[in-house]
Amino acid sequence: MDAGNRGVSGHSRAAAGPGYPARRSAALRRRRQKTVKRMLLVFSALVIVGGLAFAVVQLLGRTPGGASHPGSAPTSVTQAAGEGPAVLLAVMQDATTVALLCIDPVGPPTILVALPGDTLVKTGSGFNTVSELAATRGAAALRESIGSLLGVDAGTVAELQWAGLRNAAVAVGQGGSLPPALVATGSATSVLTAAGAVAAAAKTAKGQAALGDLELNGTGAETAREALRELPSPPEVQAVVPGKDATRGGVSYFEPDLERIASLLGRARDSRESVEVQNGSGEIGVAEAATEVISILGLTMLEPKNAEQFPDVASTQILAAPDAVAQAERVRTLLKVGKVVEQKDLPAGRIVVIIGKDLAAASLPSRGE
Repeated sequence: MDAGNRGVSGHSRAAAGPGYPARRSAALRRRRQKTVKRMLLVFSALVIVGGLAFAVVQLLGRTPGGASHPGSAPTSVTQAAGEGPAVLLAVMQDATTVALLCIDPVGPPTILVALPGDTLVKTGSGFNTVSELAATRGAAALRESIGSLLGVDAGTVAELQWAGLRNAAVAVGQGGSLPPALVATGSATSVLTAAGAVAAAAKTAKGQAALGDLELNGTGAETAREALRELPSPPEVQAVVPGKDATRGGVSYFEPDLERIASLLGRARDSRESVEVQNGSGEIGVAEAATEVISILGLTMLEPKNAEQFPDVASTQILAAPDAVAQAERVRTLLKVGKVVEQKDLPAGRIVVIIGKDLAAASLPSRGE
């Protein structure tokens, strides 16, 4: 018994002889490595299963064709290339643009706005009227200029004869509420009222027929027809664009009021830049005249005044705060004289035009220049 016990003890002592701690440590490392590998395999399997489950949920959450399930977030609607929500409809009479309609059934706000054919608008090379743009520059120029003026994304342009729009308005039974000028000669007011009548009746059988019979021309013809059909009745904004009749150099035109347009459409214009015109030449009224011209650019105009050097300024100068140099260059381009000088001590956004003897009131630009 004692001998057996001593045998076992001897074996244990032999096993625990030199090198045993190293062997035991190596065995423990092998076990830990195996355990880590098993855990990594399990984690990888969980990730794969989770990814597959997420993909299945996403597929089940969509209807055939890739559309979102009614309970999911709506997907965005991408406009066709070159098309925005607003449509321009040039209403013509005797090859002349009577008025331009801006139709925006999407909004907000939904709008039906008419611009007289002689509305003065800014182009890349100066100023022109809507009629001149339609006749000489085409759809692209109209989209850019009217879109900038109204602050809308104008995508397509179509043309329609005034007689056709007038007949459509009469056909839907709204002729009695239209102005007397509707019978023969179009105007911005008549065009607006006729278009509003057609849009208001669009959901009726008469309205559908009248819209179908409209002879629209241009690449935006069908888009314009659909815009009239989808315009809510009444639209949130239905008006002739605000402004005033003006005459300069014997030429008459309609000058849009940029601030009132912004207010009408509920869009705030960026009026950080303000312009003060100073008379340094001594010519009576030149500062007031220049202020009126520069206001077309949509900048905030301050009260004109005399310059400190009045009346001995020889050359026009355009002083600009550092953040207003780009707008000052627009002013210089409009006036066609002067040199833009950056002035760091001016208030932010401030532009000061000091008129010299090289800029007379009679030389100020008029329509189309």
